[in-house]
Amino acid sequence: MAVPPEQTSDRELRSRHSHEPKSEWIVAHAVASPTRLLILLLSLAALWGGAFFGYEALQPGPKVGSGSLPADVAFQASKLSPATLDALATLRATATELPAPGPGDWLSEHRESGQTFQQYVTGSPTLPRGRRRFLCVAPLGPFTQPEEALLDETCAYLERYFGLEVRRLDPIPLPLDGGGDDGLPASAVRLTGRGFGPQVRSEWVLQKVLRPRLPDDAAVLIGFTARDLWPGRGWNFVFGQADLRRRVGVWSLARLGDPAGDEAERGMLLRRTLQVATHETGHMLGMRHCIAFACNMNGSNHLAESDSRPLDLCPTCTAKLVWATDVRLGERSRALAAWRAKRQL
Repeated sequence: MAVPPEQTSDRELRSRHSHEPKSEWIVAHAVASPTRLLILLLSLAALWGGAFFGYEALQPGPKVGSGSLPADVAFQASKLSPATLDALATLRATATELPAPGPGDWLSEHRESGQTFQQYVTGSPTLPRGRRRFLCVAPLGPFTQPEEALLDETCAYLERYFGLEVRRLDPIPLPLDGGGDDGLPASAVRLTGRGFGPQVRSEWVLQKVLRPRLPDDAAVLIGFTARDLWPGRGWNFVFGQADLRRRVGVWSLARLGDPAGDEAERGMLLRRTLQVATHETGHMLGMRHCIAFACNMNGSNHLAESDSRPLDLCPTCTAKLVWATDVRLGERSRALAAWRAKRQL
């Protein structure tokens, strides 16, 4: 893994753009008068044609395997430090474009438009700010000793990956029989499952279990469970699921391997767990699926596809991470490289 050069802080270069034009606002105000109709037309021109009245136009999203869009690279130059831009240029030189999806792959079954850096910045993502500086992790349901050790490793990795302190919360029980305050109702459990034991509905966990427990000082809260997950009707399972706006997410160990297996299997399980955990945390920080490069933020429809994804972020998603967290790329790269080398990842 290449180590980008050190950079100065990007904090002073960051802008939330909380007042960018919204198509919903334009539609709601389109019919009141000829003057507002003129404003509508000018606003549409701003959205599609460039900067107007101080608002910066959103660029079209990338195409599958398109790499970095020149306009988006130019926008990064206005938001990030020169040292960060140099590091990102090095990453772009070695980045792999995402190949066309095969049958059954994520992009074969889910139409996605991707997300440029500019779309991320102007989309008001969740950012670690003020008191909300911690990544909080909550164990959900019963855990074996090997699973506990895996969670410890994952928390240590998350700190290095995002450059934020991880705080581990007390375990939360998830009884399947509906007993106790945290018991799952029948609508949130599928006892027949899909080959990995009873399934828990991930959306119920997000809204009913995690959201009420979101600490005041948490940037995000992610639940970690050994139970198999499914999001609801029409789905067989999910590896994990996150709510981009409500700052909660959950991921599952159930389909990733045997924590009590041999050394090779435990190594593969660790890699898969780290990948799902960082992917879902990226979602909670507002990152959508990446379609331009091979990237940790690519969607995956099955385990073989997930195993083909890199642990690293692509240049565009790395730019999002730096802008969001103010992490120093050089320090981050060295910490991750040392941690992975020790575990032969």
